[in-house]
Amino acid sequence: MSIVSSKVGPTRPSKAALAAHRTIGVLHGLLGCFLIGLWGIAVVRGPFFGLVEHGPFGPGTWGGPTLTGAWLVHAAVSVPVIVLIPLALWGIRSLHATMTRGLYGETLSWWVRPVAVLIAVAGVALFVAWVRQI
Repeated sequence: MSIVSSKVGPTRPSKAALAAHRTIGVLHGLLGCFLIGLWGIAVVRGPFFGLVEHGPFGPGTWGGPTLTGAWLVHAAVSVPVIVLIPLALWGIRSLHATMTRGLYGETLSWWVRPVAVLIAVAGVALFVAWVRQI
Protein backbone atom coordinates (compact mmCIF):
# COMPACT_ATOMS: atom_id res chain seq x y z
CA MET A 1 0.00 0.00 0.00
CA SER A 2 1.42 3.39 -0.96
CA ILE A 3 0.64 6.69 0.54
CA VAL A 4 0.06 9.43 -1.99
CA SER A 5 0.54 12.97 -0.77
CA SER A 6 -1.93 15.53 -1.99
CA LYS A 7 0.54 18.31 -1.26
CA VAL A 8 2.07 19.72 -4.40
CA GLY A 9 5.73 20.70 -4.23
CA PRO A 10 7.07 24.10 -5.12
CA THR A 11 6.65 25.14 -8.72
CA ARG A 12 9.64 25.72 -10.90
CA PRO A 13 9.76 29.38 -11.98
CA SER A 14 10.13 30.29 -15.64
CA LYS A 15 13.31 31.82 -16.99
CA ALA A 16 11.53 35.15 -17.49
CA ALA A 17 10.30 35.16 -13.89
CA LEU A 18 13.80 34.32 -12.67
CA ALA A 19 15.32 37.10 -14.79
CA ALA A 20 12.79 39.65 -13.52
CA HIS A 21 13.29 38.52 -9.92
CA ARG A 22 17.07 38.68 -10.33
CA THR A 23 16.92 42.20 -11.79
CA ILE A 24 14.65 43.47 -9.02
CA GLY A 25 16.81 41.72 -6.43
CA VAL A 26 20.01 43.31 -7.73
CA LEU A 27 18.41 46.76 -7.78
CA HIS A 28 17.09 46.28 -4.24
CA GLY A 29 20.53 45.10 -3.11
CA LEU A 30 22.23 48.12 -4.65
CA LEU A 31 19.64 50.38 -3.04
CA GLY A 32 20.36 48.70 0.30
CA CYS A 33 24.10 49.33 -0.08
CA PHE A 34 23.42 52.95 -1.01
CA LEU A 35 21.11 53.42 1.99
CA ILE A 36 23.74 51.94 4.31
CA GLY A 37 26.22 54.48 2.95
CA LEU A 38 23.74 57.32 3.46
CA TRP A 39 23.09 56.05 6.99
CA GLY A 40 26.82 56.22 7.73
CA ILE A 41 26.99 59.76 6.39
CA ALA A 42 23.94 60.72 8.47
CA VAL A 43 25.53 59.29 11.63
CA VAL A 44 28.84 61.11 11.11
CA ARG A 45 27.73 64.38 9.55
CA GLY A 46 24.42 64.88 11.32
CA PRO A 47 24.83 64.99 15.09
CA PHE A 48 28.56 65.65 14.75
CA PHE A 49 28.35 68.20 11.90
CA GLY A 50 30.34 70.90 13.68
CA LEU A 51 33.20 68.47 14.34
CA VAL A 52 33.59 67.33 10.73
CA GLU A 53 32.73 70.54 8.85
CA HIS A 54 34.58 73.75 9.61
CA GLY A 55 32.96 76.21 7.24
CA PRO A 56 32.61 78.77 5.85
CA PHE A 57 28.84 78.78 6.30
CA GLY A 58 27.10 81.05 3.84
CA PRO A 59 23.46 82.02 3.51
CA GLY A 60 22.82 78.93 1.30
CA THR A 61 23.97 76.52 4.00
CA TRP A 62 21.30 74.56 5.86
CA GLY A 63 20.82 76.62 9.01
CA GLY A 64 23.64 79.00 8.08
CA PRO A 65 25.26 81.45 8.21
CA THR A 66 26.40 80.42 11.70
CA LEU A 67 28.00 77.12 12.73
CA THR A 68 25.42 76.68 15.49
CA GLY A 69 22.47 77.03 13.12
CA ALA A 70 24.00 74.69 10.55
CA TRP A 71 24.81 72.13 13.25
CA LEU A 72 21.27 72.23 14.66
CA VAL A 73 19.60 71.84 11.27
CA HIS A 74 21.89 68.98 10.22
CA ALA A 75 21.26 67.19 13.52
CA ALA A 76 17.49 67.72 13.26
CA VAL A 77 17.42 66.25 9.75
CA SER A 78 19.81 63.38 10.42
CA VAL A 79 18.18 61.92 13.55
CA PRO A 80 14.97 60.85 11.74
CA VAL A 81 17.10 59.57 8.83
CA ILE A 82 19.19 57.49 11.25
CA VAL A 83 15.98 55.87 12.52
CA LEU A 84 14.17 55.51 9.16
CA ILE A 85 16.94 53.96 7.04
CA PRO A 86 17.12 50.72 9.08
CA LEU A 87 13.33 50.50 8.85
CA ALA A 88 13.53 50.95 5.08
CA LEU A 89 16.19 48.22 4.88
CA TRP A 90 13.97 45.90 6.91
CA GLY A 91 11.06 46.63 4.56
CA ILE A 92 13.14 45.91 1.46
CA ARG A 93 14.35 42.64 3.00
CA SER A 94 10.79 41.59 3.88
CA LEU A 95 9.54 42.48 0.41
CA HIS A 96 12.34 40.46 -1.20
CA ALA A 97 11.60 37.44 1.00
CA THR A 98 7.91 37.66 0.08
CA MET A 99 8.73 37.93 -3.62
CA THR A 100 11.01 34.90 -3.39
CA ARG A 101 8.24 32.83 -1.80
CA GLY A 102 5.91 33.98 -4.59
CA LEU A 103 8.48 32.92 -7.17
CA TYR A 104 8.13 29.36 -5.93
CA GLY A 105 4.37 29.15 -5.90
CA GLU A 106 3.05 30.98 -2.85
CA THR A 107 0.12 33.26 -3.61
CA LEU A 108 1.08 36.91 -3.27
CA SER A 109 -1.04 39.95 -2.59
CA TRP A 110 -1.77 42.01 -5.69
CA TRP A 111 0.46 44.89 -4.56
CA VAL A 112 3.75 43.02 -3.93
CA ARG A 113 5.21 43.00 -7.44
CA PRO A 114 4.20 46.59 -8.36
CA VAL A 115 5.64 47.89 -5.08
CA ALA A 116 8.86 45.95 -5.67
CA VAL A 117 9.24 47.52 -9.12
CA LEU A 118 8.34 50.96 -7.74
CA ILE A 119 10.99 50.68 -5.02
CA ALA A 120 13.61 49.59 -7.56
CA VAL A 121 12.80 52.53 -9.87
CA ALA A 122 12.66 54.97 -6.94
CA GLY A 123 16.02 53.68 -5.73
CA VAL A 124 17.61 54.35 -9.13
CA ALA A 125 16.03 57.84 -9.17
CA LEU A 126 17.29 58.55 -5.63
CA PHE A 127 20.81 57.47 -6.56
CA VAL A 128 20.86 59.57 -9.73
CA ALA A 129 19.50 62.61 -7.87
CA TRP A 130 22.08 62.18 -5.10
CA VAL A 131 24.96 61.86 -7.56
CA ARG A 132 23.84 64.95 -9.50
CA GLN A 133 23.76 67.13 -6.38
CA ILE A 134 27.32 66.26 -5.36
